Amino acid sequence: MPQAFQILLLPILFIYSLASQAEDNAAHKSMVLFQTLKHIDWGSSKGVNKPLNFCSLTQNEHSAAHRLALKQVIKSGQNLVYFHHFYQLEDLTDYNLEFGCDIYYFDNVFSQLNIRQNLATAIQQRSVTIGNSETFLLQNGTMAFIEKTNQLNLYLNPHQSLVPTTQPLSLYLSTPE
Repeated sequence: MPQAFQILLLPILFIYSLASQAEDNAAHKSMVLFQTLKHIDWGSSKGVNKPLNFCSLTQNEHSAAHRLALKQVIKSGQNLVYFHHFYQLEDLTDYNLEFGCDIYYFDNVFSQLNIRQNLATAIQQRSVTIGNSETFLLQNGTMAFIEKTNQLNLYLNPHQSLVPTTQPLSLYLSTPE
């Protein structure tokens, strides 16, 4: 194999490896989301058997939310879930004002932005918010995927739990040394 071809091939393999890791990550997240949504008890807060709007704010169509939407039927508790995908915050906000979102998903990039107002609105609506960073949880998101030491974990915000806590959220996010 000519050396020039080998040098060209290495970056392509590296890029493919990164893309493959991202797809595996999205597939894993969608599986965890599927299992998590199944076990949410909405009680009377959303109405029995009322369809729920799952609103995702992502950079592209390769997100965990998009993968989840490809499944045949998604239910959260006893409620069917309908998916709506957005690529700009303004579009999500407009949709929410008109129709309402019951479940929000923010990808890695949008989870890092200052979306505190959107999360406050979601809390007022008794909606679930799912993000992808510690920043997201610190802005009072419901739960977030956080990767630490090459392991992806889903963290729940203890300040939105049924049993209130007075401990700072940073205490729950720090990893023991």
